[in-house]
Amino acid sequence: NILKVLDERGIKKETIENCLSVLARGKANEIENILKVLDERGIKKETIEKCLSVLARGKAKEIEKILKVLDERETKKETIEKCLSVLATGKAEEIEKILKVLDEREIKKEAIEKCLTVLARGKAEEIEKILKVLDERGIKKETIEKCLSVLATGKAKTIEEIFNALKINNIKIEIMNSN
Repeated sequence: NILKVLDERGIKKETIENCLSVLARGKANEIENILKVLDERGIKKETIEKCLSVLARGKAKEIEKILKVLDERETKKETIEKCLSVLATGKAEEIEKILKVLDEREIKKEAIEKCLTVLARGKAEEIEKILKVLDERGIKKETIEKCLSVLATGKAKTIEEIFNALKINNIKIEIMNSN
């Protein structure tokens, strides 16, 4: 059934072969619903083919909620298309929490849009902890904005351990703010 849905949408077999999780994890009905949501947003088939995991892992209702949150932030369709994983793995409620944390820290919208992974994979509570560690170490907001992936995938405890190792080895952290 999944192959039939994908074939009807013109998704190339080679593309499916490169992302077999769409067959293993997906459900034909859900995939059809996701494709309808993405069609309504004008997201092109070619863009979807680059990230079939959105069909394998996403949920149409959650994707609609995420898109609504991103609409409220005036996030452009082209920006979302560059990181469809935010629709596959993100949760609207968590994304709202993350955006609130980033807003409180005055992280620029442009920086967030360059790294939507922070919304797809990050957790607001952990991001707050990481930002606290970075603040305590004097890392500037501008430096953080250049590397938001640290917030998406990092752990505060690990980052603290790294800073301690740098200190023990007399490696100056000030260089982080100069790049």
